[in-house]
Amino acid sequence: MRILRVLLAIFVAIALGLYLNNASWLAPAPEGEPKLYAHRGVHQPYERAGLTNDTCTAERMLPPAHDYLENTIASMEAAFAYGADRIEMDIYRTADGDWAVFHDYGLACRTDGEGRIRDHTMATLRTLDIGHGYTADGGQTYPFRGRFVGAMPSLADVLTRFPDEAFELHAKGATAEEADALWAYLREIGNVNVSRLTVFALPAFDARWNELDNGVPVIGKHRAAACVRSYLLTGWTGRLPAACNMGIVVPQDIAWLFWGWPDRLQQRFADTPGGVMLIGPALKENGSRAIDSLEELARVPDSFAGWIYTNRIELIGPAIEARSDGRSTSAAMR
Repeated sequence: MRILRVLLAIFVAIALGLYLNNASWLAPAPEGEPKLYAHRGVHQPYERAGLTNDTCTAERMLPPAHDYLENTIASMEAAFAYGADRIEMDIYRTADGDWAVFHDYGLACRTDGEGRIRDHTMATLRTLDIGHGYTADGGQTYPFRGRFVGAMPSLADVLTRFPDEAFELHAKGATAEEADALWAYLREIGNVNVSRLTVFALPAFDARWNELDNGVPVIGKHRAAACVRSYLLTGWTGRLPAACNMGIVVPQDIAWLFWGWPDRLQQRFADTPGGVMLIGPALKENGSRAIDSLEELARVPDSFAGWIYTNRIELIGPAIEARSDGRSTSAAMR
């Protein structure tokens, strides 16, 4: 019996230690308001059921509630006006060594062009109608056709237009060699505030970008997945795994699994470049993996001051502002 009591006492001590080491309520509440990460700026939502990598999402557009298209200057201006702290934009290297801001590797889905981005010059890409393929009724009408001719910007266009704003550059399909090309391009533009930039890329690009040691953080799905796995296994110790040196991504529906959620977790990641980014439900069928509704926003803890990842900055931005002003999110949308 004495041995059992000793073992029980040890177990209770360990459990209590784990609890106290990871208790959110014992951590200081983070200061400030949540920061908003606008995926693609203000853009047209689309039906997500049954998506594959080859699905043309422009043909699945929901009935439009605004006139903005992703990855355009106007879309970015609107996103910042709605409260975005950082905008994600997609970039591809062109045939003449420029970098085009566009989501798809091919042109046929959204534009009146054909072929791949990388096979055309920026001058040619500027002649295209990037609203050509958007339809919400199966091709009966195309509400943006003819209205976005010449609206595909280069990366230099965007960074020159918004010199003090923060962006994440999603280098789509970029290779290790293109890491050198992108860094040379950024230096050639001149007056680029690289401290406001982050790059999202595949592992090969990531490895070469790190070798360049240029001070611009690089992240990717491979890093995010490695960090989550490591933290769930070892985060109880209070020490950050090496895989989490850039920050951590937390799905809203399983946030309770992350040691110290929410306040202790935020304290632990406060000194990493990315901190804590809250995304949408991981287990939601056909979900966008983003905080895109007022219902999802209402489940964000009041003490959360990290990043909120959203596809609906035009909805979430005003709601966050209303919440910080002490008003209800529903009142903000009236």
